[in-house]
Parts: sequence; structure tokens; C-alpha cells
Amino acid sequence: MTQATYQTPNAKPQLTVCIINSSGNSGKTISGRWLVKPRLQDPKYYRIGFNDRNISGDEIFATARNLIDVHVELMMDTSVIVEVEMSEFERTIDRMTQMMGCHEDYDFFLVPVVDSSPKLIADSIGTIKILVNMGVPPHKIRILFNRDPGRHSAYDYFEELTDTLDELKIPYDLNAQFQCYDFYEKLETLNLSLEDVTEHNLIDAKAHLKKITEKGKIHRLTDTEKAAKAFYVQVVLVQRSALAYKSEHDEVFEILFQNYPESDMAENC
Repeated sequence: MTQATYQTPNAKPQLTVCIINSSGNSGKTISGRWLVKPRLQDPKYYRIGFNDRNISGDEIFATARNLIDVHVELMMDTSVIVEVEMSEFERTIDRMTQMMGCHEDYDFFLVPVVDSSPKLIADSIGTIKILVNMGVPPHKIRILFNRDPGRHSAYDYFEELTDTLDELKIPYDLNAQFQCYDFYEKLETLNLSLEDVTEHNLIDAKAHLKKITEKGKIHRLTDTEKAAKAFYVQVVLVQRSALAYKSEHDEVFEILFQNYPESDMAENC
């Protein structure tokens, strides 16, 4: 069993987290890259998939066949994220079943769920039941509730999910919602990290934009200057959004991985 390491109040925690859901479009990748990874101390990030087309930055690609090698790293390191893509879900579960007790190498299993359709909820419930049947303790399963901004319905698909969680005695908090995905995708497009999103860097971006704008009032901007202006316009807009939501998402991370009962913490120590 791994040991979840918590240090001083301002230090980033060291955790091993598996992000998993048998359904696609549940927000696994964006949750892993933008919610979990920036808030852990020097994590390694593995993506278990069919091919490496979705790999980004310093992420490490592996197939379910190589899962044993990933678990060697899990047991050697203190901060590791393993994201299981839908394409490798069944093979990963089969491999984990063969590697008896390997679920103990994780501090938490994070299951992101989007309330976009009954099927996605059903797939998510199926995933959770598979984890429980594998032997994962209920307190190690964390649910990330993602609202679908494009869906407007009086029916709350999460009700069926929470009924199951209550039945299985899996702890959850409906405030653990990771929203406003669009600015994270734009950050990636602009090649900006979450660490780049600070008030100081926003001031710098505004200064660059103002300088180019003032220059454009005096003479016609070159194509290079126009491109630079367009870039800084996007940077300013995305940084404004990111700063507005960053503290909210810090709270979601704390709800999921740090603010849980002492009895749960004792299980991890």
C-alpha cells in the first residue's frame, strides 16, 4: 500500500492517482493535465493508451501490456499520475486483475463523470463497481462531478450516480466540480502552463498588448506585429479566465485529495 505524503501547509502533496472511466468524453485528460498534475509535487504522468497520438509535453506513453513497468515506477516514486484511456480500459482492468493487489499501489482512483447522458452515467457507475469488485476500498475512490454546460434539463443524471455511491459507501462531495474547460484548452494551444497564469504575467501581457496597440496608432503594423498583437489578445483573455477560476479549482483539488475524514487518512498512512 502506498503512503500519501503530506508536508507543510503550502507544499504540494505527493500522491499516486489513477484517473479512469470506461467512457470517453468524461474529462479524464483535461482533469489530469490541468487539475491534478499542476498541484502535485514533481509528478510523473503516464497515459495508458492504444497509441501515443494524445501524448503531450513530458507525459509518458504505455500500453496495458506494459502496465507492470508503470507499477514499478509507482512503487519507486511518490507522485505519479496514471491516466487510462477508454481504448485501453478493458485491457488495463484485465492486466490489473492478473497483477493481484496492484490497486494498493495507488493512493486514489479518480473517476471524472460528466452529466451529459444516461449512458455516460451508466458507464461511470460500471467503472466504479469494477474498481470496488477489484478490491479498491471505497475511501480511495474519488468522484469528480463535471457539469455539461451545453445540456439544459430538469433531470439530474447525477442522482442515479449518487444513489450508487451511497449504496457502496463511497464518499463524495457535489462541490467537487471541475468547470470551464475551454480556457485550459486555450492555454494548451498558446503553449502556456498553469504556472504561467499569474497576476504578474497578466500585467506583462497587458503591457505588451498596449505597446503594440499604441504603435499601431502611429503607423501601420507589420504582419509580424499583427500576429504578435493577436497572440497577446488571446493571452490576456485566457489569463483573465484562468485567474478567475484558479482558486475555485484549488478548492476542488483540496476537496478531492486533502479534505477528507481522519479515518480515511489513517487508511493511507
